[in-house]
Amino acid sequence: CHGSPRTENDAAGNLVFRDTGHRFAATPCVNAAGRPTGQTDCPDTQRDYRTCTGSGCHGNQEIARAARSRAEARTTQLLTELVALLAKVPPKEFDANDGRTSAGEGARYNRELALMEGASLHNPFLIEKLLLASIAELKKVYGLAQATDVSLEPLFARN
Repeated sequence: CHGSPRTENDAAGNLVFRDTGHRFAATPCVNAAGRPTGQTDCPDTQRDYRTCTGSGCHGNQEIARAARSRAEARTTQLLTELVALLAKVPPKEFDANDGRTSAGEGARYNRELALMEGASLHNPFLIEKLLLASIAELKKVYGLAQATDVSLEPLFARN
């Protein structure tokens, strides 16, 4: 998934460009010729999704691009709800020296995990489940009401 080698030959069959794929970027930024640029902050339209299709996960690059967009949007929705709930958790629940991990601390940890670069891209199923479980636990343990109108029904499911 991350080590997708690329080669480019001229009309005579001579090697013009070779990339071994050792950048380990699943969706590298590429220039107009399709060569990786080494950038990490390009627009999604300048990303190459060949590794996602070559691995067999997605039928074509547009399907892979749409899946990434959907996963990131879902993660953002759930993070918005989680952050709103975390703001209502009593501050004493975030004591690193009390010898326990509170529901608030666990939810905050899961929030940080979901915010890591590529988290929703690599495993949207896990990220959604972690965030949904964190939201449910905060509501149950602290008696909190849902803060936004986001659907708390799972949208991603493995077949």
